[in-house]
Amino acid sequence: MQYHIQFDLQLVTNNFPGKYYAFEGIDGSGKTTQVQKLAEYFRKQGKEVLITKEPTHNVVGELIHKVIYKEIAMPSMALQHLFAADRSVHLETEVIPALKKGTIVISDRSLWSAVAYGISDLNLKDNEKERLLVAHNVLALYGGYLIPDKTFVIDVPYTTAIDRVEKRGEGQTLYEKAEILSRVQKEYEWLANKFPEILKIINGVQNVEEVFTEVVSSI
Repeated sequence: MQYHIQFDLQLVTNNFPGKYYAFEGIDGSGKTTQVQKLAEYFRKQGKEVLITKEPTHNVVGELIHKVIYKEIAMPSMALQHLFAADRSVHLETEVIPALKKGTIVISDRSLWSAVAYGISDLNLKDNEKERLLVAHNVLALYGGYLIPDKTFVIDVPYTTAIDRVEKRGEGQTLYEKAEILSRVQKEYEWLANKFPEILKIINGVQNVEEVFTEVVSSI
């Protein structure tokens, strides 16, 4: 049976004294480096900064880590629900209390990665209608969630990202494979085109300082 259902999605913008920034991109894009540089930039101005990372290491976050490092198996949609629960705890216990105090919060990943990776899991090719439907379904999990003031998507070729991941020598996650990273990269680009006012594509092929200069100029 087919039903037509239409409704608006409420994503909450930040009205607290602090600022909330996030970095997105495929694994190996250089997010963590830019998170640290932006934190140092604000701290030199005498501002309080909280660095966070998703998934977290709370009870739910630890379960997510076991899934993405292939210690346990879980269906894609079930994993999405875990990410949503983890982000809820993260926002309520860390991000929002810090923002209320006027702290600048800088996060390595946010809810936008759920959409990019969620769409890529289904390998939809160029089916725009299905892509919109999946994006809507994933974002529906985050109705009422606080979104970052600005999200920087560090864009690098997936081959560059793979090289960086291999040089790290860490355990390979579910998403650190060439085909998957290639798909996720395209979904981030698609998202940035759909939400240009809050997602900013940054050319990650530049050297670290050039990337950082572009980030700061976007703020």
